Amino acid sequence: GMDKFIGYLEFLEVPMPTVSAWLAALAELVGGLFIALGLLTRFAVVPAAVTMLVAMFSAHAGEFAKGELPSLYLAAFVFFGLVGAGSFSLDARLFGRRES
Repeated sequence: GMDKFIGYLEFLEVPMPTVSAWLAALAELVGGLFIALGLLTRFAVVPAAVTMLVAMFSAHAGEFAKGELPSLYLAAFVFFGLVGAGSFSLDARLFGRRES
């Protein structure tokens, strides 16, 4: 669980591993939910993308095959950050507009 993740971040010498672990978990859980629902997508992709950048350059650094998945997620977050959520998003339903 979270204790193992904090220990792994300590092993990687990530600054403030406990805070970093909880921020990463929050970004992935809440950010992922918001992105999936299309709710405040352009704001939700920022912490999720930062989490993937940190993962790429710390946990997966130097190993292309291991860094492939965070790179793919980062590309998806950048896409949704640039394009928006679309006409079937909660933003479009709740606010009567499409993020663009």
